[in-house]
Amino acid sequence: MHVIVCVMAASTALSVSTTKVKRKGYDAKFKIKAIEFAEQNSNERAAEKFQVCAAFLSACIGKQTASLGMVTTIFYIKYGTVP
Repeated sequence: MHVIVCVMAASTALSVSTTKVKRKGYDAKFKIKAIEFAEQNSNERAAEKFQVCAAFLSACIGKQTASLGMVTTIFYIKYGTVP
């Protein structure tokens, strides 16, 4: 991902520079802690505590819910009952 930064010079000429923005990766333990905190409190408080954006937590919670739904569906197909 590139971020374009525009700076106005004294002569009103426009200079443009690009810098790479490195994305952070989070391990599973971090995500689980953040999700559990968000479920007990709120996404906003968890985002503030773990220094991530609330949208990141919402996405993680959505993925977790989707994964659980898939596991439940597979279990039902295999065993004919819901765990």
